[in-house]
Amino acid sequence: MKKIVAYIFIFVFLFAFSFLCYFLFFGIKTKSFNNHIENIINKTNKNLTLEIDYVQLYLNLEKLNIEVKTSNPKIIFHNTNIEIESIKTLISIKSFLKKEFALKNLHISTKSTKIKKIIKLISKTNNSPQIYILQNKILNGYLVADLKINFDQNGEIKKDYEVNGYVKDGKINLLSGYDLNKVEFLFNIKKNNYNLKDIKFSLNELNFYSSKIDLNNNDKTLIVEGSLQNNNLELSNEKILNIKNLHPQVYKVENINFSSDNNFYFKIDNRFKVSELSLKSKVILENLSFRNEKKGKYFFPEIDNKIYLKDHNIEITLKDDIYLIQGSGNLLLQEKIDKIKYNINNQSKSIQLKTTIQLNQNQFFIDFLNYKKDKNSNTDLKTEIIINPNKEINLKSIEIKENKNIIIFKDILLDKNYKIIKIDNIDLDYIDIDEKKNKIKLTRNKDLYNIIGTSLNADNLVSKLLESDDNKKDLFKNNFELNLKIDQVYIDEIDFLKNLIGNLSMQNNQVKDANINSSFLNNKKFVFSIKSKDDEKVTTLFSEKAKPLIKRYKFIKGFEEGTLDFYSKKVNKTSVSKLNIFDFKLQELPALTKLLTLASLQGIADTLTGEGIRFNELEMNFTSDGNTTIIDELYAIGPAISILMEGYIEKDKIVSLRGTLVPATTLNKTIGSIPLLGKILVGSKVGEGVFGVSFKIKGHPDNLDTKVNPIKTLTPRFITRTLEKIKN
Repeated sequence: MKKIVAYIFIFVFLFAFSFLCYFLFFGIKTKSFNNHIENIINKTNKNLTLEIDYVQLYLNLEKLNIEVKTSNPKIIFHNTNIEIESIKTLISIKSFLKKEFALKNLHISTKSTKIKKIIKLISKTNNSPQIYILQNKILNGYLVADLKINFDQNGEIKKDYEVNGYVKDGKINLLSGYDLNKVEFLFNIKKNNYNLKDIKFSLNELNFYSSKIDLNNNDKTLIVEGSLQNNNLELSNEKILNIKNLHPQVYKVENINFSSDNNFYFKIDNRFKVSELSLKSKVILENLSFRNEKKGKYFFPEIDNKIYLKDHNIEITLKDDIYLIQGSGNLLLQEKIDKIKYNINNQSKSIQLKTTIQLNQNQFFIDFLNYKKDKNSNTDLKTEIIINPNKEINLKSIEIKENKNIIIFKDILLDKNYKIIKIDNIDLDYIDIDEKKNKIKLTRNKDLYNIIGTSLNADNLVSKLLESDDNKKDLFKNNFELNLKIDQVYIDEIDFLKNLIGNLSMQNNQVKDANINSSFLNNKKFVFSIKSKDDEKVTTLFSEKAKPLIKRYKFIKGFEEGTLDFYSKKVNKTSVSKLNIFDFKLQELPALTKLLTLASLQGIADTLTGEGIRFNELEMNFTSDGNTTIIDELYAIGPAISILMEGYIEKDKIVSLRGTLVPATTLNKTIGSIPLLGKILVGSKVGEGVFGVSFKIKGHPDNLDTKVNPIKTLTPRFITRTLEKIKN
């Protein structure tokens, strides 16, 4: 009997042990807990219904729990079916026996589900503005998630829930014209914390990726922190034009190829307002090309219609609206590649730009300084520019260094219309195009400027002043005074002024008063003055050496010797002027040479184009309003010929002149025929010749038509003017 009991006990024990082991390791399939689990789920939300076919039970002796698993259950939320892969939960045996809430947690794994479907279901319990925006912005995408929920003893969901999963094939309408496609990422969601990893997306067909992005919800503010990268991103002109709302300058970009690594941080409030934006980026710019519409040939004579940046390493830092951009690389402006470094920031509420360009075997030209870099030399061009909040531009520093040539500008302040407000310092020490030494300094003391130096080549400057247009754009914003003291000033390739001393005052971009004194090498005087009073301005110029000034006019060749005396009075915009040139010789004047040839005065024409014809005096009286010059009278008298002329010249449009030309022999004969006076002035023996010729010159300045007609008697005006000159 004892053996039978013992066998029964052993059998029961082995059966119980086997059942327990099977329960522990293999589980038991049953429907006994279906109603219990379904009721618990329904209690958490009345709109949530769970339908289970069967469950798999696993015993956990250590914690006295039963683990419940089910596959392919049906969850119905607001009459919408949600596709579920599996549901797992733990049931407390102790609580179950006490008929208390026994469900400890819930682990739900979903099948691939459309994101729009999930957002639609969420909106039924949380109809916030954010959910509404998501409904309209998310166009497509699928989500697979694992949801872990823990319950307290009263059946309430604890706040330590966790959601893991991934999103694929997402499509978001970010902004008008900007679409996010092919969105993929892994996510982990906890209370007030959202972690995204291995993110990939395409913005307007441009591919980006991110290792992670963290979102933390803190006091109605969402804190976003993460990284964003792209590899070898290429934008053609067509793709750039497809990106809307860009700055107009961006449209000039034709191609860009770059890689970047970006780390960012910012906050978003419940109104989607971004604050505390922080960004650190490293950009490898392989190529950037853009159209060069203004060309910039003023400084770079061989500049191309396209500018290229190649192989640039750029670092960008942005924090609280303050940014810093630093970079360096190759710059292709002309034929050869130059090197450039740059630093752009707005740390002092102003935009500061620093650049250093190493100009290698390329040209660089500054016209107003008559400076041109040697193409085969290396030149460093350094600039520092500050743009103030009121849009004033401070050219803080511009330095050009080429071998021994140094050009430095300091603190040139421009207003928003690019007018010069002030210039603090200019230091020039260089050899110019004409192989002339330039060594001067400009300094400022309030509204007084001082220019002091040992040498200056003003040849180019004088030419531009003579060609200047009264209607040119104003250059200076303020009035100022200028003192000059320069030891040697070249006014052409040979002639120079020594010990030039003077002063002038500028008012409303016009010279109001000026007084400049100097002398040529042989002590011949040079005096220039301007005196203004009310609306009247008087200009005088006296030079005992006229050639350096007269030879600049292209229609006069072979001008020699001579003294120049000029006087002009300007009232409002009209000037009345008188020009006298004494004792000069003229070798070639194309219009006059043609005139002499047409008048059959070939001998005089040959003399003019040979050694030249001497004149005792030229006097010209004329008026001008800036566009039209009316020559009231031009009279020139000399041993060989004399000329009396009048007419007008409309700038760049038409020349209309007429007058009388008389050889000296006829002049003497005519004057000699005057009773008593002619014999006293000329004598009884006179030469032979024609009386003279009348002429007309008319047409465009580049295509003049000359006509001549012999005259039998000289005009009274010609005789009167001749007698006045001979008498003087």
